[in-house]
Amino acid sequence: MVLVAVASGSAMFLDRSLSPWPLLIPMGLQAISNVALHQATKEIPAPGWVATGALIFDVALLTLVLSLSGGAMNPFSACYLTLIVVASLILQRAGVVTVLVAVSLLYGSLFLLPATGHAAHMRGHLLGMWLGTGMVGAFVSVAILRFRRALAQAEAELRESQAEQARSAQLAALGTLAAGAAHELATPLTTVAIIAKELTLRLENSEDQSDAQVLREEVDRCREILSQMAVQVGSSPATSAAPIALEELLKHALQGVAQIPPVRLELQAALVRVPKDLMAQVIRSLVRNAQQASGPGQSVLLQVQAHADHVVIRIQDQGHGMSPQVLERATQPFFTTKEPGEGMGLGLFVADSVLRQLGGTLTLESAPEQGSTATLSLPSETP
Repeated sequence: MVLVAVASGSAMFLDRSLSPWPLLIPMGLQAISNVALHQATKEIPAPGWVATGALIFDVALLTLVLSLSGGAMNPFSACYLTLIVVASLILQRAGVVTVLVAVSLLYGSLFLLPATGHAAHMRGHLLGMWLGTGMVGAFVSVAILRFRRALAQAEAELRESQAEQARSAQLAALGTLAAGAAHELATPLTTVAIIAKELTLRLENSEDQSDAQVLREEVDRCREILSQMAVQVGSSPATSAAPIALEELLKHALQGVAQIPPVRLELQAALVRVPKDLMAQVIRSLVRNAQQASGPGQSVLLQVQAHADHVVIRIQDQGHGMSPQVLERATQPFFTTKEPGEGMGLGLFVADSVLRQLGGTLTLESAPEQGSTATLSLPSETP
């Protein structure tokens, strides 16, 4: 801060009777503290307590300058407000309160100096200035802190909006790519599926039949992957949604799901407004993920809880869980921890995107060796 130097220089200029030597002491201390603070924060930002301490030190130096050049009568006591404003701009609430208290105490200490002559008659006025500085400083601090909080909230909302736009762009690009791939691959995949079926019927060797069956399963998996990639083609989930009972939705979602590991269903009756096929595909994908994470002797819990204004669908596995680093990236497109050929990393990305467009949320909870839980929250539909 240059306030100490300005206040000292101005005091010497306005009152030539002042000896400059005592005023050089706070100026030197100010210079030393500024250099030390600059060196300490050259590579890393200063912690909050360091910035608070530096401002309190500036308040103390300003008080020393004022005590040597007129005390409370010095008009540069208004510089205290500048220190309060700076504290409000760079510190958190606790630091601002600390600086405000320091200003009030140190400014008030100037009134402990002997008052003679004109200063004695002006004591009431000077006390009013002290109280006014404290009140104005408090109001300014509150206003600036509220402005900072509103600005931070607006920036957070802007970042969230930008993230949503980026996610929508990713979905649109993925859907366009999937639509083209599905169109081009539909005929050859169908041909391969038919030939594989014919081979299964014609071949007599059980090993060859097994290979043909694997070929058919891989073709079906290719179709499913293309279908999963194309879920956002056409109308959005919100516009194609319709009321459906959760029991019917889950029955549709569990079609084609493997029997092992088993799925334990805990259901409460409720009604939601969702696109049936798309939402069933989302739940089916999450259930299959949970089955793949759980061992053969374990089970997957599919639990539904109905609340007043929303429905919670919880899918819990008994697998090895995910590390915090993996959990943080789990909903990114094409991110997967599965072996090559076992997944494309789109299930959680699509589920999260679909739920967002339906006004819901997808929450993932996991810890190493403690399993994982996917929680889907959707607005409930009034019957």
